[in-house]
Amino acid sequence: MGNKRSNLASNWAKLGEGFQKICFKDLMVITKGWNPNRKLKLLEEREARIRENEATIQALEGQLNQTEYTMIFLDSQGVKQ
Repeated sequence: MGNKRSNLASNWAKLGEGFQKICFKDLMVITKGWNPNRKLKLLEEREARIRENEATIQALEGQLNQTEYTMIFLDSQGVKQ
């Protein structure tokens, strides 16, 4: 394992100090503010909203299915007949 670490360290050093700084900076930007618990909470809240919306839609569809439709005929001027 020590040899692998040594090889990794030497290979990393070969890439150059400038590249290391860029990679580290990018890594810091990518991970800045990343909180897995917060992300999970946001996903759970979104899932709850979707379920609520689906329940509302199903209730409205049920009401529409129970409603009798009334047809209103209009003449060419838009007046009820």
